[in-house]
Amino acid sequence: MSAKATYAKLVLNLPELPPELWLSIFAFATELHDALNEVQSLFKFPGEVRAIQKYKKSYRSSLVTRRRLLLVCKQWRSLAIPFVYRHLLLERRQTLPLLLRTLWASSRNSQENGETTPFGCYTKRLDICLREDSVDVGPTHGEILYYLPNTEIIVFCGRDYWNYNLPPIFISSLEKAGSSVRVLNWQSPAFSPSVGAHHPILSSTPNLTSLQLHWIGFTANPLLSLPLLPHLRALSLIRLNDPCPDHPEPLLEHTINPFPALTQIRLAPAWLIKDAHVQAILQFCSSTISSVHLSSTSAISLDWSPSLAVLHQSGVRMTSLTLHMYQIFKTPSDDRVILHIPPSVSVLGLSFGQTQASDSVYNCVVKLVTSLKGDGLKVVRLDDRNVPDLWDKHPAVARGFAKALKAQGRRLEFGEGLGLES
Repeated sequence: MSAKATYAKLVLNLPELPPELWLSIFAFATELHDALNEVQSLFKFPGEVRAIQKYKKSYRSSLVTRRRLLLVCKQWRSLAIPFVYRHLLLERRQTLPLLLRTLWASSRNSQENGETTPFGCYTKRLDICLREDSVDVGPTHGEILYYLPNTEIIVFCGRDYWNYNLPPIFISSLEKAGSSVRVLNWQSPAFSPSVGAHHPILSSTPNLTSLQLHWIGFTANPLLSLPLLPHLRALSLIRLNDPCPDHPEPLLEHTINPFPALTQIRLAPAWLIKDAHVQAILQFCSSTISSVHLSSTSAISLDWSPSLAVLHQSGVRMTSLTLHMYQIFKTPSDDRVILHIPPSVSVLGLSFGQTQASDSVYNCVVKLVTSLKGDGLKVVRLDDRNVPDLWDKHPAVARGFAKALKAQGRRLEFGEGLGLES
């Protein structure tokens, strides 16, 4: 009979460092790039996830690291818990009940002993990206939000749940966390507020700085029910269907500027600028708006001139203008068509849904951009999603593009401000 095997206890010779330094190390090791970034960008709305699958992969990798920190020792566990709950990504409805029980138990334990901080108080960002439809999921994520009183960023980016509105419990839970919420981003129509629900939801978020809404189908214009948001700096409105001409909309009720701090507005598609309520907002905020983003979802060429004319008539003097197109545009049939950029614009951003093209197509882009008229235009900036193909596979075109703009006293930039020589 063999003797029972014995193993020496693992001794961790961890360096003696102050907790503040360990926290800095943990923050570096678990960082999820741009997760809490609220900085305005020409191409990216605050809280927006550009590549959802890539983002989820980064989140899972970070989560593995965070969980492993809990297992090292008691000291590390106490230091690592805030990092575990700082960012929550809800993907599968089966995991929601367990998360809810954990948050509830932590909150109850904190109330009983008064010494520990509830886990949910550490959460700064909540992403709701549920992957499968379920009629019973709505109340659950509303209850989860109840235990996240310090949440600053809430993003809805799931492909499913298009036909589900926010449940009443989510709205009541938002009242508890409302003062801390700064970014509400319906990146997809999932769980969009029902008609008339925008006002009670957003009335609970007085410190909101960024808001992206989906205007679904033939529902009422959400601008009609938005409350006064004194700190709102970025507003994005996305509509999936054309307006119904047989149902004229009532006038905007606001007699004062509802968004006195607004500096950035995004409209997708660009024809939303023809909406009377959008034009009213532009006129209200004409003195503060510095950045305008117009998007076209059409695969055909779009004449931007009417939209730019509306901006001019509204008195908007933006310094940056971003034009997003589904395809990399080609030369229009009438070569005499020249786009006139407003004289106040110094930075023009170009973004394309199509990320690859031939030399001939890129040369058309060069021809059109270098023919633009704009007295104040100094920089032409390409979205970073369009940079790799042009930079790596068509370097001669990229260099020619930069050279042609330089001859006009302008600069070609890639992504968020990098030049060709960077």
